[in-house]
Amino acid sequence: MVIEHTQGRWLVNGKRTNELNVMEQRFMNEFFRNIKPEPNQELKIELKNTQQLNIQS
Repeated sequence: MVIEHTQGRWLVNGKRTNELNVMEQRFMNEFFRNIKPEPNQELKIELKNTQQLNIQS
């Protein structure tokens, strides 16, 4: 899974947030609760195994 934040948009595996499937939506809801980048900060994260992911801030 690749999560990118560029030019004010979030992309997950190259898809915009309104195009995500249910599992991607659930993961991103948890992600947004824990990760809060600055408004104009670019961010790119590549996750290998999201099954055992425990996001901590």
